[in-house]
Amino acid sequence: MSDFDAKPDDANYPYKGIPLTGTSAQFLIRKLFAGKLVERQILADEVMRVHLASGGLKPSAQNVSAVFKNALYDMKESGAAENTAVGYWRIHQSPLAGDIGQTESVESSSTSQTSSPELIASPEPAADVEVGTGPGAIYVYYLPTYRLRAQEQGEKAWPCKIGRTDSDPLSRVLSQAATALPERPRIAIIIRTAYPSAWETALHGVLTLRGLQIDSVPGVEWFLTSPEEILELVRAFDPKMSNHSPGNDAVTPGA
Repeated sequence: MSDFDAKPDDANYPYKGIPLTGTSAQFLIRKLFAGKLVERQILADEVMRVHLASGGLKPSAQNVSAVFKNALYDMKESGAAENTAVGYWRIHQSPLAGDIGQTESVESSSTSQTSSPELIASPEPAADVEVGTGPGAIYVYYLPTYRLRAQEQGEKAWPCKIGRTDSDPLSRVLSQAATALPERPRIAIIIRTAYPSAWETALHGVLTLRGLQIDSVPGVEWFLTSPEEILELVRAFDPKMSNHSPGNDAVTPGA
């Protein structure tokens, strides 16, 4: 039992009624373990327990690992956490807006420890879902703020960008993020294929016919849609794509 006083269906819990995501996992990691050194599995088990006890929902089994992988990666990037040894994380003290329950007061160890890159073997974030094979790719990403705003308003679609590349899609997205985006995008889907241009044309065409293309932004790659809708189109175009083939702990799109 942690110091966090979780109550079933706690009305103040901001992530009540939705599956655990990287954002809600970070919220609870900070709340439960600020100033502490903790084994990753214990961290994951306790965060999930508190999330469920507070009225949150559990993600599908194959998504749990990726939720914590992405959450801890983001926290390490922002300086909120440190991977002190393989399987162990130190969560730094930091203020958290919207805390529920009482603020924890804990002592953080001043011992300097060598960081071990448990989650840094691949410095680029993985896509939530990856399907197909081939040298080219279609990528789908969105800004987390857009999705959160849609959730708050009870909407099931938000601005998503559908682009293509003949090389590494993750590098392509991150290069755009570094120059043109206000926050790091969430890469929802990567479709690897030998025919990226044809796939892009097909997806853009159907979504445009549905009236979902966003005209108020530069370019023609932004649509008011969701990863779920895009995956439905992918499966309709090629039923063989129905089986996800994530390279590293894929999670439900939009999680």
